[in-house]
Amino acid sequence: MIQKSLLVFVLIISTCTVKSQSNGDLLNLMNGQTFNGTITDTSNGKVMIQIMQRSKIKTVEFEHYRVFSYQKKNEAECILYKKDTTIGNFLEPAKMKNYFLGERDSREKYNPLGTKIISFLFSYTLTVFDTYNKDSTVTKFPQGFFRGEPGIISIVAPVVVTTLAGIPAVQIRIDKVSNRNLLNSQEYIDGFEKIGRSKKVFGALKFSLLGSALGLATYFIAR
Repeated sequence: MIQKSLLVFVLIISTCTVKSQSNGDLLNLMNGQTFNGTITDTSNGKVMIQIMQRSKIKTVEFEHYRVFSYQKKNEAECILYKKDTTIGNFLEPAKMKNYFLGERDSREKYNPLGTKIISFLFSYTLTVFDTYNKDSTVTKFPQGFFRGEPGIISIVAPVVVTTLAGIPAVQIRIDKVSNRNLLNSQEYIDGFEKIGRSKKVFGALKFSLLGSALGLATYFIAR
């Protein structure tokens, strides 16, 4: 009963919800990104915010359709999102809030470290084994590792790893969730998995390419 009450509390959102902000104004994008800074304008269908970037103040702007909500310091959170199926907004604001929180938590806390390590080792190992020369009578190179010319494995391996990385479901750990009651919301889970799967795929691509590159570097150094 208590958990259900907490879930209802999380799901119910008014257009403006009072929250305290200690780091200036807050801007929440539909993709889970957040910006802290100073909001200077919210008119003409755009939200403009000044942020610190590389020790310099930079003004960035976002169209209203890209913004879920914004909140000025010591003021109410104003939700710009509205359900509108014509532009792809199929969820009610309360459910979209949970979807956004899932995206945000995934962006800020989820790190597919295992996928990165496996991708690196897979590509590195295959690239190194690709340089193994089994029969010195067939080629001009002696038998052994780094004795054969590398083939296309260093290119194929990252493609295979990146493709496979997006298949397994994203495992959501309790310590990666800002509020464990959100795990009762399918929208939160969907938002978390969307960003998490993207991070897995790009992480696999990056580290598999690094593995192939290091494997080739090892070959040229050791041959």
